[in-house]
Amino acid sequence: MPTDPEYLKRTTTHRSWRPGDGTAWPDWDDFRGLDTYANVNETFMSEADLMLRVVIAYGLPYRIIRIGPDDLSDLERLLQEGMLAPQIRKGQFVFDARIFRESLNDILKSLSDTNVVINMYTPLRYVHSELDIPINPNCSIRPLTDREIGAAVGFGILPANRNDADSAYLPIRFQTAIVWTLEIDFLSLIPRLESFADLISGRGIFEKFNELDGNIIAAIGLIPSVEAVDRGEKWLQFRTSAQQFRLREGTPYAPAYFRAGPRSVDITHSDQSQIRRVVRGLEKRHIRKAVLIAIDRLLSAAVRHYPADSIVDLAISAESLFGPKQPGEATHKISLNAALFLADDKNKASDLRKFFKNVYSVRSGIVHGGNRGESTQYGKLIEMRQQLSTWMKRAIGEAIEELIENPEALDWEQRLDRHIDSLA
Repeated sequence: MPTDPEYLKRTTTHRSWRPGDGTAWPDWDDFRGLDTYANVNETFMSEADLMLRVVIAYGLPYRIIRIGPDDLSDLERLLQEGMLAPQIRKGQFVFDARIFRESLNDILKSLSDTNVVINMYTPLRYVHSELDIPINPNCSIRPLTDREIGAAVGFGILPANRNDADSAYLPIRFQTAIVWTLEIDFLSLIPRLESFADLISGRGIFEKFNELDGNIIAAIGLIPSVEAVDRGEKWLQFRTSAQQFRLREGTPYAPAYFRAGPRSVDITHSDQSQIRRVVRGLEKRHIRKAVLIAIDRLLSAAVRHYPADSIVDLAISAESLFGPKQPGEATHKISLNAALFLADDKNKASDLRKFFKNVYSVRSGIVHGGNRGESTQYGKLIEMRQQLSTWMKRAIGEAIEELIENPEALDWEQRLDRHIDSLA
């Protein structure tokens, strides 16, 4: 910057913003008049690569969450967020050349990094993990860190209880989550930047991950020791080199029956191989089509308050898995198919056929108004619910395993024919 006294006499200098000006931001016209700003402005506006980096680091969050004045350019956001705000937070209210250069250096450092990190969290209630259980390179089931819990509780997502000392804590049944971590170099995705911003601002990214999370929750639900899986409200953390923000899904899922329930079930690394294999299986469309209704009803049965309601769900689960494709006497065919599929050295096919036939007799009574809550039947209904849930977890798990190898594995007519032929 020129220091010649004669030059300074002839040149009008622009006044820096000072505490006496109040809390308003400096006038942008005055700020643009600074020689240093003019040089920065000219350089940025003439360099396409730099402007792309400005969009990623400073403009992208505003485009996604759609807040703030629309008349600010991405370059003005950079100077507001990267230069003015940090100095005001530090209490340095005089913006001289030295401070300008320091701030500009910090800005250039942030522009050197074009990576965007997206963390997506789905809390799992009543399922707890002490360790990180990897599902794939971008996803794991793990306990939330203290920092993540604090941020989510403060954001109004996780329910914080309070102890006698009035300090917040989170019950163990809310501490495990499905966590997706994606790191993207946005410089290579600039042509799709607007569509990505629309995906997040329109909440489409939550829908994109819902099916993926659904596969993991289904896999956890098939673990024999797990009684129920309650998916909490999803939230997203989005971070660029200069900005970060959080979004919440806005559709909490919390069945009243389990809201005050004390229990949680631990999953361990020994469950990892089963979870990963089921998740990989459910990624195949023909497998999802074959077992999705059965899984949905199995999971919904676990959160029913009355055992009779659970039995109806589980019976529908069995019907969707073992039911014939052609019309006919459903009870007979379902019980026969279930018996042939599940029988082994320890469980006779005849006993299984009678059990499933009895299930459908009880289901019919429940649906038509009987056997729902009489004290004489209640204990038997609880026992049937437990047995049927155990059988359906095993059946769905084995069905997925067989469908991975053979897409026609659940063609019950073929299975029956093969069994008849084996008796000849």
